[in-house]
Amino acid sequence: MAKNDKVLVYHYRHNGQPAVKDGLAVISRQQLQDILKNNPGLQSGSKAIPRGAMSVEIYQRDLITPSPTTVDEQHPNYDANIAGIKLPLSVWLGSALTGAYSELVILSKKL
Repeated sequence: MAKNDKVLVYHYRHNGQPAVKDGLAVISRQQLQDILKNNPGLQSGSKAIPRGAMSVEIYQRDLITPSPTTVDEQHPNYDANIAGIKLPLSVWLGSALTGAYSELVILSKKL
């Protein structure tokens, strides 16, 4: 994919300002890389968006990135639903008609 491809980004945060406008935005891959570079306390993960979905549920497990240090740790809230995101109409149509948005990039604070 080219650097200028657009991605759907959601920033989950408990408090403070989101890294993307209103916490959910379509931005370029370059903008996403810049956000991660300028905010070393953030991590990113992704979640598939089923074709034609009008909303996406975010679970605690979506914020946990696999790494050797976290594989053996216990996460009691692993299956906890922490957010429900209603997709903007343009994203829903792009996903339903062309499959343009097949995944959601989730930004969160490093655990």
